This record gives sequence, structure tokens and C-alpha cells, in this order.
Amino acid sequence: MINTTNKVETREKFSQSRSNINPPDHQLWSQQIANNFLSHFNPTSHDIVGAYFPIKNEVNLIDHLLSRNICVAVPRISNKQTMHFVLYQQSSISRLQMNAYNIPEINGKEVVPDILCVPCLCFSGQGYRLGYGGGFYDKYLSLQKVYNVIIGFDVQKYNHFHIEEHDVRANAAVTEKEVLIF
Repeated sequence: MINTTNKVETREKFSQSRSNINPPDHQLWSQQIANNFLSHFNPTSHDIVGAYFPIKNEVNLIDHLLSRNICVAVPRISNKQTMHFVLYQQSSISRLQMNAYNIPEINGKEVVPDILCVPCLCFSGQGYRLGYGGGFYDKYLSLQKVYNVIIGFDVQKYNHFHIEEHDVRANAAVTEKEVLIF
């Protein structure tokens, strides 16, 4: 179990761990994660999949989704407090802007995804994740009951979480090795 002080250390530890993944492994594992996600959840061109612009060596699913003509929505932060999702197309790349958290985002039509891919620094086998500490995904998921899937590398599994009242449990997690259903 970790307390709030240790959450900072845990975030640093797993951010560093993910950064230490060498580029060939990162590319291979990301492809395996995309394949596992696509084969297990089988989204179609009629589905909207919430994804994210990868930062700090996160898994990139956007290109894999777009290459299969799957409709993608990406997060946008309003007023440094509220996250919503907007439609994204490959042609949108020229409209990318960095937000207050130095994360790329675009303006666009607001939508609610059918399935939401959620990044993490680490995650538990019980379906909880530790992110960067802003609480944006937990807030969003407490308002929008969207099927949500943690996306991460197997080295990011960590079962020593102190679950807080506001933490939202994921429905599933996908790594390069497995798909976990919670």
C-alpha cells in the first residue's frame, strides 16, 4: 500500500522504468499491445475509440486505429479542470496545439467514446491505475460511464495501490503479453 507521499516516488519510479524501455522493444511491444487491443475488442469503423497522444514513452495506439479506419477521439482539457473528447483525423495533425500540461490537443467536435483507452504510469491486477496525478480520467469516467481499458506495458504492473474514493476501476487492461478483464 502506498500513501500520498509515496505516490510521487511511485510515479517517478514507473516513469523512469517506462523511459528505460529501449526503442526496439518499445516499438515491438507497442505493436503487440495494439494487436491485442484490436483482436480482443475488435472495434469497427462505426465505433469511436478514445485514445491519447502519447507522451513520455507511452504506447501509441492512434496510428494503429486510424490505419484500420477506426474513428478516434482524443482528450481536450478545458479550464485546466475538465476533460472531454474530440474527433481526430490524420488531417487534424496540423491543428495540434500544446495545452497547459504540455500535451498535444486539438479543437473539434465533442463526442463520447464507445471504448476509452487510458494511459498509465502503472496499474494493478485489480483494474486501478496510477496516472500523472491530475485526476482527469477518473473525473471523466465518474461522469461518463464508458467502457475503459488501461493501456500499458507488462513492466508497469504494480499491485501496491492505496485505492482512494475517487479512483475509477477499469473494465480491462491490455499489455504486450495479455488482456486482463476486471
